[in-house]
Amino acid sequence: MIARIMEPIIKIRGLTKIYQSKQRLGLFRSRVKEVVALKDVDLDIFPGESFGLLGPNGAGKTTLIKCLTTLLLPTRGTAWLNGHQLERDENAIRASIGCMLMGERGLYWKLTGRENLDFFGALYQIPPDARKTQA
Repeated sequence: MIARIMEPIIKIRGLTKIYQSKQRLGLFRSRVKEVVALKDVDLDIFPGESFGLLGPNGAGKTTLIKCLTTLLLPTRGTAWLNGHQLERDENAIRASIGCMLMGERGLYWKLTGRENLDFFGALYQIPPDARKTQA
């Protein structure tokens, strides 16, 4: 039997995000300041692997996740998630992942856990019978 080479489920190459902000130099003067949040990130994550992003405040952890979930566009570089390229298949990426960036406050706290699952399943156009089974 021939062993197949496993493809990464997340593949990131040269991902860079640069923000531009104005730095005030006085009452009527300012200059553009560049802030490099991500610099040439390369990463492969294979199916079944567990991983974590560790680093101090300002290291780019949230920026990386926001780029991978299509909430931010990278300045340069590319990534593939579940076989979909970040720049070309944003809708397919959103449909294939689940991400909660705001912790438990992101859920509708007056709804039960099951009701939250049903609500978000409806947003992704999952049929009611399938939502009930999956929840």
